[in-house]
Amino acid sequence: MGHGIRDDSSAGAVTGARVAGDWPGLAQLQDNRDLRMTTDSRAVTKAVLREHFGLTHGTLGTKVFPDTAGIKPFDGLLRA
Repeated sequence: MGHGIRDDSSAGAVTGARVAGDWPGLAQLQDNRDLRMTTDSRAVTKAVLREHFGLTHGTLGTKVFPDTAGIKPFDGLLRA
């Protein structure tokens, strides 16, 4: 049995009509069967919270998602 996640973001501010993230290819499968995960869903959520609510990287990495300061918000997801 495999694993994975699909994160659908749709709203007026989302830069649409594209797939965001890295394509790991089929040459290096995890457990010889699954695509490797390349984007942490918390990075996507951090980007939305940062842009819509003006939360700082520090707040996102310590209060919203504790101990995740090393996970940066996914840039380029939302329109300016």
